[in-house]
Order: sequence, then C-alpha cells, then structure tokens
Amino acid sequence: MRGEGISLRDALEQTHYRDHRPYFCAAELIPLIEADPDLITQWAMYSEDKRTSGGFALDGMSPQAVADYVVRELDFWASQE
Repeated sequence: MRGEGISLRDALEQTHYRDHRPYFCAAELIPLIEADPDLITQWAMYSEDKRTSGGFALDGMSPQAVADYVVRELDFWASQE
C-alpha cells in the first residue's frame, strides 16, 4: 500500500545517497525513466501527495522534467538534518 514503509529521509540515509550524488546527474536518469514510464506516474503521485512545505513541485511529465525533479527533490531532502 502506498505510504507504507520508510521515510524518504531514511531511504536516502540507508542508500548513502550523499556519497553517490557527486557521481550522477539528472540527464543520466532519463534512459531509466524512458525504460520504465511508470516512474513518471509514481513521481507525479509523490509530488501531488506531498504534505510538507519542503522540496519542489514536478513541472511537467516528460522524462527530462521528472529526472530534474527527482534529483532536486532528493538533493533537498538529503540536505536536511
């Protein structure tokens, strides 16, 4: 069920996102998103369902827009202490 599991902040910590972040850019996510278009829907739902004033909003439904959003959003939450 959607909404169950760990928080985004915990997921970023467990995956060592901050350590990996210097080694990729949003453009590198585009082929992954194009290969699995359901990711666009999932990130759109995440963006619409946010109940916080932090982070960003998804601006468009193209693979490029989603890739940019994902990186901005994850960078924002990874920077929060």
